[in-house]
Amino acid sequence: MKCPRCNAEVADSATLCQHCGSPLRPVTTAFSYLPAGAPPWPSSGAQLPASLATLPRLDVSGAAQNGATPVSPTPAAPVEARPRRSARSILAATAILILAVVLGVGLTLGSLYTSGQLAAQTPVKPVTLPKATATGPAGTAVSPTPTTTSDLPSPSSFQSISKTGSADLQASLQFPSDWQEDAPQTANGTTQIHFHPLQQLGIDFGILRLSSADSANFASPDALNQFQLTSIQNSQGVSNFQIITPVTPQRTIGGQAWPEQDATFDITTSGGTLQYHVTSIATRHNNVYYNIVFYTPSLVYNEALQKYFQPIFDSFKFTS
Repeated sequence: MKCPRCNAEVADSATLCQHCGSPLRPVTTAFSYLPAGAPPWPSSGAQLPASLATLPRLDVSGAAQNGATPVSPTPAAPVEARPRRSARSILAATAILILAVVLGVGLTLGSLYTSGQLAAQTPVKPVTLPKATATGPAGTAVSPTPTTTSDLPSPSSFQSISKTGSADLQASLQFPSDWQEDAPQTANGTTQIHFHPLQQLGIDFGILRLSSADSANFASPDALNQFQLTSIQNSQGVSNFQIITPVTPQRTIGGQAWPEQDATFDITTSGGTLQYHVTSIATRHNNVYYNIVFYTPSLVYNEALQKYFQPIFDSFKFTS
């Protein structure tokens, strides 16, 4: 093109004549936000290339613009979850485990039993015992302050045991006339009868005839004596229980030897603490055990033995 002012040849894209400096086209002021060297932004009427016009533009709500079908973002691939066991399968597994344990224990015990290492044992049946409590036998109150001098009442006479008592014990005996004979108590074939003064002296005399089944639980008269003393030791209200050496380790009653074991214990009442002396003697007759247990306050034990218990022993006879 030529400069309109000096007719000099200038480039078609020039805006000023390089010879005379005159403007070649009207001057317009324009501002661009594009960086230097960037291609010009297309005009409003320009069309986007076909490769770009097909891409959807998603707004914040996810709706597609330009009529394009909305596309949801592809979620991350889920981590494969472990399969859950059903309740039925869990119960089945538990049942199998328990069954295996039971069978294992059963086989072990069976093996021990067959080899003789596990012997069957018959539990010892409890035998009703004279009660050493603050209330005394058969509800008779124990005096907290018994006679402490040699003045226990001497029996004026003796009477025979009742026919019922003699039949149940299969033995006869005599006891002081001013004493009381309690009704026989029987359990599992074992019979016991108590005799005691009507006065509140804290004295009791009990005799037992064990059944064949109960007798089978004891290996010897000493084992039965030990069982009786241990039972008294564990009675409520008994304290300071001590085994002592008997003056007479073995008595002869009804023509048979009766091994003896003795002990002392304390009972505390509202009137104070009182020490008692208890004796257990036992023998085996016709394959069953007989057992006599008697106790008194320790201070009068020897006197009660002389006045009351020894005459009872002397009168005792087996009737079977």
